[in-house]
Amino acid sequence: WVCLMALAAISFSAPLMAADRGYIGVRSGAGNGTVETGGAASQVELYAGYEIIPQVSLELGLLKRDADHNDRDFLRTWQTEVELRGVVFSGRFELPSAERWRAHARLGLANFDVNTSSRFTILDVRDESGQSSTYTGRAAFGTSSIGYLAALGASYSLSEHWSLGFEVQRLNGEFRDRCNSTPGLCPVERAGQLDAAALSVSYEF
Repeated sequence: WVCLMALAAISFSAPLMAADRGYIGVRSGAGNGTVETGGAASQVELYAGYEIIPQVSLELGLLKRDADHNDRDFLRTWQTEVELRGVVFSGRFELPSAERWRAHARLGLANFDVNTSSRFTILDVRDESGQSSTYTGRAAFGTSSIGYLAALGASYSLSEHWSLGFEVQRLNGEFRDRCNSTPGLCPVERAGQLDAAALSVSYEF
């Protein structure tokens, strides 16, 4: 909330100093995180921003992230698909840089949902004689969270309007489960983080 209040204060206190520069773009990359329990993920983000004062912009992004991974232990095998959808509101702060190069940092808030679907096989040992059986099933659960985003990156201007960029990100949140199957199969409430490295293409106007 402190980040949100600071961004709002900047946007309302300096409208007459606006540099009158907007931009739209797309980021695409890969990463991993505790939400995917170690599985690699791919992600894409559509974003738009406006420079409210020189070197300070407000940015809104729509984030989509997907991961597939397999888990296995002595009694269980899991095949899991994880989907994340979210909205990110951030402040972008450009650092002094060379003519065509721009370094920046972003700090903001995110509201996102994570939906997980798992196919599982469980070995069930029933008695002391060692007789056992296996059964398969499917578990589905979801989590929702409000977290914070921190990112560092750089971009290179190809022309007056187009630029290419690179960014590393970390998204942290507290995840609360919405279980859609047997409660015992759902994870408990937990903290999590998502890391990613992404390339971007932007158009300025």
